Amino acid sequence: VLQRYPVSIEGEVRLSLIWRGPAGEELESHAETFGAAAFRGAGFPMYVRSPVTGPGLWHLAPLLEQGEARRQGALVPVECIEGVERRYDLLRAGPLVRGEGWKAWMGEFEGLMEAGRRWANGVPPSRWLARKESGDPQSEQEPIRSLEGVLAPELEAWGRLPQGLDTARDVFVLFAPFGESAAALFHGPLGRRWEQFAERRGADLVSVRSQGRLQPLLAPLVARLRSEVPDRRIYLVGRGDGAAFLQFALFPDEPDVNGLVLCSPITPVDEADSDKPWLIVSHRVEEGAVGQRPGLTLVRGRPFGIQDELDLPGLIENWLLSLHDPPPKSD
Repeated sequence: VLQRYPVSIEGEVRLSLIWRGPAGEELESHAETFGAAAFRGAGFPMYVRSPVTGPGLWHLAPLLEQGEARRQGALVPVECIEGVERRYDLLRAGPLVRGEGWKAWMGEFEGLMEAGRRWANGVPPSRWLARKESGDPQSEQEPIRSLEGVLAPELEAWGRLPQGLDTARDVFVLFAPFGESAAALFHGPLGRRWEQFAERRGADLVSVRSQGRLQPLLAPLVARLRSEVPDRRIYLVGRGDGAAFLQFALFPDEPDVNGLVLCSPITPVDEADSDKPWLIVSHRVEEGAVGQRPGLTLVRGRPFGIQDELDLPGLIENWLLSLHDPPPKSD
């Protein structure tokens, strides 16, 4: 259990993990009382008992209770798959389709089977398994794919690229917060918001997570995205504490991009010496605040960052329209 955003917690809190089924049913998996100190630092483990059920999509809902106050955390989607262990063994042993991103896909799958990690790749694992097993060539043409080793060896990267990486479509590069995989952006309610945004804009999405210092990787990343299409529009988007890492990496040499977005409760909002359009979403922004330089747009965020995350695609659309930067016209 990780606290994704800095929220002050005092005293003891009861944390329940509740399964919500596809038909609306609810089953309590585990409940325990913790002191405030447990929610600081690197997080803590909790036992989860899986529901006995058939195939379908369930959600694990954390519920915090303190006295009369109750607050639900972000839902964690978990797909139940029939015969998954047998099918996993066949995938590892059989001569099945092994195309782009195979190593990354299997790494995700092994994490699910052997390390208790949740699946977060943007493609339902049941559909991916079925296509791999059938040898369907469309299995290598999913719009969401691994970009392992494509952008930079030190970057974990996934992309929603319906027409491939080197097209004239706008591209939004999103930097994941601490503790979140690059693939997580494409899953669940947040993933659907970004998918709808990309479809409306006719844009590509690339989600990255740095394994080390971001600053030396930023310029090569942008150069790779421009290598085949020099005039494409590129926007960098920092999410959560990924926004702080991105801002620190921008200087002294700001990359050649069309705009930057920082969305986080902990985003520094100091003025920056930049000639690029910036959008800053943070609860530290005062109501009605106006940027002190041309091109800087400030939006007051909500106290809980997950709400800003869900709003962010729409906020970016409004910001781009204010810059007179409409989506490209389709042929």
